[in-house]
Amino acid sequence: MSLFTASELCNAALEFHDSNVAVVKSVDGGIQISFAAAYVHRSNGSPGVDAGSGYIQAVECVLREATWNGALEECIGRLLDGKLKVDGRSINLVPLPFQGEGHVTFHLEFSNGAVLSVSGASVHVYQSGPAQFVEKYAC
Repeated sequence: MSLFTASELCNAALEFHDSNVAVVKSVDGGIQISFAAAYVHRSNGSPGVDAGSGYIQAVECVLREATWNGALEECIGRLLDGKLKVDGRSINLVPLPFQGEGHVTFHLEFSNGAVLSVSGASVHVYQSGPAQFVEKYAC
């Protein structure tokens, strides 16, 4: 199993609320979730804990060997909430990049009422586009 904290990697982390999903699709026995505008907190310390800045950025999330509940074509738009767990450990702010293996569960709630629940054997989350500055704040 490979789990990392945001401070062990690159001081950037994905926050689910207010992120925007462009498409969710089945790919090679897994699920790919494309965030058109993910909310990413960057900090010189720990994202979500230390002062930093907010950015909007394209992010990809790929779950391998996945099963899911939810109509994929309805799972688009702004997120109200999201929960990622790897082997029972909650990952509230997802470090970017992030890779986890084991029993992965991913739950997304969309502002349009759609809900997606995915279980898989691994998850890989990574930035896939340039970051656009949104705000600077102190935690």
